[in-house]
Parts: sequence; structure tokens; C-alpha cells
Amino acid sequence: MDKKDYIFDYYENIVKSTVQEFLENKHDIRKGRIAAIVLDHMRDYWAIYLDQHEKWFITESILKDEIYELCPDAALIRDVCNATKHGLLRISTNDKIIPKSIRSTHQIKSEQNEGLFVGGFGSMFGESNYVCINFEYEKEVNDNSLKHRFLFEVVAVVRDYWEQKLDYEKSLTFQG
Repeated sequence: MDKKDYIFDYYENIVKSTVQEFLENKHDIRKGRIAAIVLDHMRDYWAIYLDQHEKWFITESILKDEIYELCPDAALIRDVCNATKHGLLRISTNDKIIPKSIRSTHQIKSEQNEGLFVGGFGSMFGESNYVCINFEYEKEVNDNSLKHRFLFEVVAVVRDYWEQKLDYEKSLTFQG
């Protein structure tokens, strides 16, 4: 397989279906965390695509230099991914460039309750059960100060970023 094909294979066979499973089950913390993990690892596959995968710290450089300005939610996906893998996130000097929004898995939650409304509506409104990311400090998102975000919103934004990026790369392949 050509190095440029790895990212398309990974996205089509792993990322799309994993993300879709979570978006259909927005309350499922396991599916949400796995969606964040596979989305964050798109940076590794992008490094292969760019033929830079053997460089140290390349994926953090890609986030800082290429992705963050266009898709700041990619940094939040990185934080959810790393918190899921490690439990607690370390503070580093790079945090000044792209600050971490969370410090631990404790900030990624899905409440188990009956939802906002029950009875009389035929079904419950389960929005309060969606997986939520609680920030340590208020975070500016689209000119709003937020203390939390639904994980499915962040996952969808980052998925759309990669979808557009890969569609563009495919169009270049077919033109050349």
C-alpha cells in the first residue's frame, strides 16, 4: 500500500464507523472516548501521508502548525483522547501554545438519569445524559464563554474537518 493510502483506509474503515456509532449513541461514554481516540490518531496518519511519520513529536507539531488554527476542537479531541489513555494529563511547556482544556477523565461525564423530561411526551428528552466535557476554566468557543461542551458536538466538528481535508486531497489526486 502506498503511504498516501493509509489515511484514507484508516478513515474509511475505522474512523467513520466509530464516530457514527457514537453520534447515534451520544450518551455512551465508551463510544465517545473511542471516537475521540480514533479521531486524534488521524494526526498520526496525516504524518504518514506527509511522509514525516518518523520525526519525533510530529503529531503535536502538525496540531500546532497546521490544524489548530482551522479546527481548534482538534486540541480538545487530543485532550479527551489522552485523558482516556492516561487518566491524568501532564502539564507541559507546550500548554502555553495550545492549552489543555481538561486535566483528567473525571471531566468527561455522562449522567445516568431520566433526562430533562419524562412522561407526557411519549419518550424522554435525554439531552442531560449526553457525554459532556467539563472544562477547568471557562473556554471561548464561537464568541461564547462555556464551562462545558457536549462531546458529540466536538467529535462532529473534528470529523467534518478531516472529511473536508481528505476530500480536498482526493480531488488533487484526481486532477494530477
